[in-house]
Amino acid sequence: MAKSGLEDILPLSPLQEGMLFHNLFDDEELDAYNVQVFIELEGNTDPERLRRAGQALLERHANLRAAFRHEGLKRPVQLIPRRADLPWGEEDLAAVPEEEREAAAERIAERDRWTRFDLSRPPLIRFSLVRLAPGRHRLLMTLHHILLDGWSMPILLRELMTLYTVHGDATALPRVRPYRDYLGWLGGRDRDAARQAWTDAFTGFDTPSIVAPDRGALTSAPERIDFSEDEAASAALTRFARSDGLTVNTVIQGAWGLVLSHLTGRDDVVFGVTVSGRPPELPGVDTMVGLFMNTLPLRVRLRPAESLAEFLRRTQSEQARLIDHQWVGLAEIQRWAGSGELFDTAMVFENYPLNSSRGRPPGAAADAGLPTVLKVHSKDQMHYPLGLLALPRETLRFSLGYLPQVFDARRVRAVVAAFRRALRTILDSPQTRVGAVTLLDPEVRGTVLEKWSGSDDVRPAERFTDLFEEQVARTPAKTALIAPDGRLTYAELDAAANRLARRLVELGVGPERPVAVAVPRRTELVVGMLAVLKAGGAYVPIDPEYPPDRVRYMIEDSDPALVLTTSDVDARIREESGGPLTFVMDDPGTGRSLARHSGIGLTDADRSGPLLPGHPAYIIYTSGTTGRPKGVVVEHRALSAFVRHCRSSQAPDISGLSVMQASASLDRSVGSLHAPLISGGCVRLTDLRALAETAVGEPGFRRATFMKGTPSHLALLTTMPEDVSPSGTITLGGEELRGEILAPWRATVPDVTVVNVYGPTEATGHCLEHWIDPGRPVPPGPVPIGTPHEGVRVYVLDAALRPVAPGLDGEVYLAGVQLARGYLGRGGLTAERFPADPFGAPGSRMYRTGDLAHWTEAGELVFAGRVDRQVKLRGYRLELGELEAAVMAGPGVRQAAVVLREDQPGDQRLVAYVVPDGDRWDDAAVTPGWPARCPTS
Repeated sequence: MAKSGLEDILPLSPLQEGMLFHNLFDDEELDAYNVQVFIELEGNTDPERLRRAGQALLERHANLRAAFRHEGLKRPVQLIPRRADLPWGEEDLAAVPEEEREAAAERIAERDRWTRFDLSRPPLIRFSLVRLAPGRHRLLMTLHHILLDGWSMPILLRELMTLYTVHGDATALPRVRPYRDYLGWLGGRDRDAARQAWTDAFTGFDTPSIVAPDRGALTSAPERIDFSEDEAASAALTRFARSDGLTVNTVIQGAWGLVLSHLTGRDDVVFGVTVSGRPPELPGVDTMVGLFMNTLPLRVRLRPAESLAEFLRRTQSEQARLIDHQWVGLAEIQRWAGSGELFDTAMVFENYPLNSSRGRPPGAAADAGLPTVLKVHSKDQMHYPLGLLALPRETLRFSLGYLPQVFDARRVRAVVAAFRRALRTILDSPQTRVGAVTLLDPEVRGTVLEKWSGSDDVRPAERFTDLFEEQVARTPAKTALIAPDGRLTYAELDAAANRLARRLVELGVGPERPVAVAVPRRTELVVGMLAVLKAGGAYVPIDPEYPPDRVRYMIEDSDPALVLTTSDVDARIREESGGPLTFVMDDPGTGRSLARHSGIGLTDADRSGPLLPGHPAYIIYTSGTTGRPKGVVVEHRALSAFVRHCRSSQAPDISGLSVMQASASLDRSVGSLHAPLISGGCVRLTDLRALAETAVGEPGFRRATFMKGTPSHLALLTTMPEDVSPSGTITLGGEELRGEILAPWRATVPDVTVVNVYGPTEATGHCLEHWIDPGRPVPPGPVPIGTPHEGVRVYVLDAALRPVAPGLDGEVYLAGVQLARGYLGRGGLTAERFPADPFGAPGSRMYRTGDLAHWTEAGELVFAGRVDRQVKLRGYRLELGELEAAVMAGPGVRQAAVVLREDQPGDQRLVAYVVPDGDRWDDAAVTPGWPARCPTS
């Protein structure tokens, strides 16, 4: 552009800057900001005269000639040339067969609509006149949205037809108030006040409202579904809004906020809204042509106890505080809010003046031989994955636009149905609590709550000891246990446990009495746990390798009747146990004492009281958000239900040789020890490295048929001899399993069945399973955690305990027979985490896991993260707050933050970031103490 041809250089409005960014971001994708207007003309239409009218529009409005430049500039500018020629094209379809004509015209329009503009080459507007038949024409005006907004369009069209009437003589129109006046007004705004207002509005907002995180570039034309309300509903909406001091826009925004909360599972959501942006203090602004509108984030906070009417009034009041600051650009607001993208859905309330361009051109005499405008309509689209357009007319009309590359029409129709339910609930029952609004389709609700959620266990509750003793009777001579210190058959294991159990009864052990078992991987570990169960007590497994502070806390908190140990760890455990008696199981004196007791199984007459299925079987400690581990109390009926399921579902592999390589302090040990022992299996106590050495050095080494591990173990197994991996089934849990992590190991042992399992300690072992048979391909990405097995119910709920639709993340709640009793000595926390089950029988409970997941269309769950700061690493459930407290306990640490990083796939590591406390920091003194203070080693 020659310098002499330049009329003006102008800044950009905030929305123009945003549109320029989107245009430049990917110049290969479709430009969603192309707008097309169709003007249907009937009568005598002179193409040249119409072209001159369009040219006169360009000459009249300088900003329609704008070119946008950014290269080498701190801020982009729009250059206004003195003249720009109007791109003009003509097509004649009069000779096309009538039945094919409309389709041909549509092809011309679509081609023109999606031909990109180069924003640096003006003008960003073009006209095409399509002759459909003698006396019938269609004028296509295609332009880039960066030039003007919807309010401007009727003004522009009226001027176009007036200029046609007067043969392009612009003096017949009032003087233009230039767009540069508005840009000058923008430059005088109080930026500091705006920053404070928007910062206050987004205080505490921490999670963007994103419905399509992987939408990618726009590769196909956006589509839309149109729908409307009848006259009665439209009138009711207007009456309700007026009676409650609300605008119709606020009511529709509130309904969309309810839908977005439903889609995201969050009660603090943000979506984009448009404002006219025309300042009333600027005279003549209502007749100006240009881009005044602005897209702003609207934050909607839903409080479950609030009525819908109260929610709408509060939302409108919160937005009223921002009216004076609606000129700010979205990018700047996002910076002030401390966020990147805040939202990816929008809601537009189209309240600009109605089009009045139909009929004959203004000022035309009845016999002037001028065309009549039969119809004016437009095609535009949002670039958002979901965008609701509201058109307030005699009846309310809506259009829900969507990106077909992200959403299919079926899902969009479900969103439409949810919106209509939200709107209808507001109108019919405005006093309904927000938390009681149900937007899920009734049929879908039935599917997720009845078909997919699982079933109750109809079998009688049992004691684990009975299941074990029944197996002893079936296979007394079969080897039950292989440990570094020896082997035991089922009969030998049972007799040893019975003798110890009788001694424990003498020492006061019985139902509801905990007994700590602090024994390494030895036969005494299993004998001790079984003996406690047979005596009626609840065993508390304590890994002797745990940090001393954690061992001490677990013993103090569980207050055991005594602590079972072995001589190799007794001194250390005795020091930590403080008060409780330590019972050294391998002491020679203990052996002589136990030999005097009968090895016959105990009955309730031998115990201090009857052992019932509702009595505790074990207490396993998990991490706590406050730095205090929690003792999870699991009853016999829950344990029995779980191991019975394992026996039936994992046969025959669980009846072969199983490897228990997990610490007994982890609930993962239940599935690899207790389940095989009621199934006739043999359990080898070892760790993977020791197992690898055994596989190489032991003559006649017997390969395991069953193993339970975590996804993190796969990389280690891949480096070991093939015989270390099981030959039949491996169950993986404790952390997220991904296809790309599974694939390398699976390639080395293609005949092994993989079961991805899910279940927290509070739900006994695991309660959901996804089976992967040999030969079944597994794509990269998250592997589903599956479906609930018998006796387990699973719900995916939002913050108001409402079921969420398939594909949407919600919090996982578990119910059924495998639920733990609760947390030892922590009634308040138990009540908080085990609330009443609103979908179960009266008096039933459910467990709030804190995990996020979503249903697939096949009815399986996929893990999607946490609602808190808990992480899982190699099967350990860790609270980052607990770890940070451990790091902060060190000398010279002022602040600490701990994160779980995975810089290489499958290689997860905890990393602590610290702020030293001045001169007190001593790297050599501080870091060596961290492992001892951390909850796990």
